Amino acid sequence: MTASARAAARPRALAGTGTLLRLALGRDRLRFAGWIAGVVLLAASSYLAYDTVFPDPATTAELTASFSSNTAFTLLLGEVHDLGTPGAFTTWRSLGLSSVAVSLMAIFTVVRHTRAEEDSGRAELVASAVVGRHAALTAATLLAASACLAATVAVTLSLLAASLPDGAPDLGGALALGAAIGATGLVFTGVAAVTAQLGSFSRTANALAGALLAVTYVLRGWGAATSGAEWVVWLSPFGWGEQVLPYLENRWVVLALPLAATGVALVVAHLVLARRDLGFGLLGARPGPATAAPRLASVWALSWRLGRVSVAGWTAAFVLLGALYGSVTASIGDIFRDNPALEQILQETGSSGAAEDLTLVFLGSVPTILALVATVHGVQRVLHGRTEELEGRAEPLLATSTSRTAWLASHGVAGLVSATLVYAAGMVAFALVTVATTDPGTVTVARLLVAGLVQVPAVWVVVGVAVVLLGAAPRFLPVAWVVVAVTFVLTIFGPALGLPDAALDLSPFTHVPEYLTEGLRAVPLVVLTVVAAALLATGFVGVRRRDLEQH
Repeated sequence: MTASARAAARPRALAGTGTLLRLALGRDRLRFAGWIAGVVLLAASSYLAYDTVFPDPATTAELTASFSSNTAFTLLLGEVHDLGTPGAFTTWRSLGLSSVAVSLMAIFTVVRHTRAEEDSGRAELVASAVVGRHAALTAATLLAASACLAATVAVTLSLLAASLPDGAPDLGGALALGAAIGATGLVFTGVAAVTAQLGSFSRTANALAGALLAVTYVLRGWGAATSGAEWVVWLSPFGWGEQVLPYLENRWVVLALPLAATGVALVVAHLVLARRDLGFGLLGARPGPATAAPRLASVWALSWRLGRVSVAGWTAAFVLLGALYGSVTASIGDIFRDNPALEQILQETGSSGAAEDLTLVFLGSVPTILALVATVHGVQRVLHGRTEELEGRAEPLLATSTSRTAWLASHGVAGLVSATLVYAAGMVAFALVTVATTDPGTVTVARLLVAGLVQVPAVWVVVGVAVVLLGAAPRFLPVAWVVVAVTFVLTIFGPALGLPDAALDLSPFTHVPEYLTEGLRAVPLVVLTVVAAALLATGFVGVRRRDLEQH
């Protein structure tokens, strides 16, 4: 091929990119609004909560030393560099979690507009028009990158607005924090572009990218928490964002790492795309037997068959997370012993301030955190039913003897059961490791498992919202993610922000009894279970009254 022919081929390969980009933006604008709003709320609430958490310099020094020594906080939020300013505290509290949220947004966006389009057959129809080979991938990555940029701008503006009462907004620090979050999302935009070429199904592509996200996040936490292994932080995109040191040094040069990694990943993705067949990934699906086994001859079996990889991955992640939390329980009392600030906080909440009380408070918070994360998996499983409907695979099933309620149950009830299973796996790991590493008599496996069990009805309520939306109002399913985000913020940050009880009560987890410190109260659990059942019933009634949709 001559040079002029190659030059002419390049524009043809990208033909239609702008049209596909506008189409994808129209489909995803509400999703982006929800994701970005959650990230902004996390960052802004952390900034506004600073004066409540650190009322005076003495408390700031004491809590900084305490948080710096707490392995659990380091694993979850990253290394404590300095908490002397609201911006530095916001960086430590929100950078890691916000980066995870933006990265997930980028992964789902790229896979949804590339591999998922090929799965449904729409990509082949689009390709029959005047659309280049690389147009869909380019449009998807541009859309995800634009969403990451929007998150950067939104976080920066929210932090500047939150700092206005202080009289001197730190533009450099706010922009550095927003850029660190957005740059991490860019890295996983490239990662998703590659996994979309590897997997032959959207589930596979999402699972591969999600697995790498989980591994690198844990790698960043392990490197920060392990003496002598600080260099490991530099192997993780989340570590790169942390090393920018927003509000402290604002090391802009570090952002060259995620930008370079994104560029390399996108080049690899386009090279692979040019060499594979449309509709097939490099990791081809294995052909199954001509006749299914009797145990697979039901819509329930199909649902579990399709979700088994996701359930296995989430279970492994929960076991690891539970074990990590369990391994640091023994140090909680020693870390905060004789800390006057925390002793006062504990006394205000009804605790004596003893190390044993603080350990129980920590042990009671871990099940809540695991339960909140489990709701994400449950909602994700439920929303897979919408994907099956939009891609035309639900209609052939319903043309058989399968009823609409059975179809909805295969996704809705599967979401409830999956969320419960992965949560139980994490709680078992947490209980076993905690009992094995703490002093005898501190707590028993049975008590910890009961403390975990009381969280399950709250999980069912959140997942039940997704079920009722899938059954009765599928076009509003993105609201399910809004519910997850609001529940997380109200449960974790609501008390620190001093929100009124009426707002806190919107979270079902607010009504869960604190079993380890207050004992068991059955009435709230019964009420939550009844609410979850009512949501399920509403979904089953709604699915029988609405039309199937494929658009």
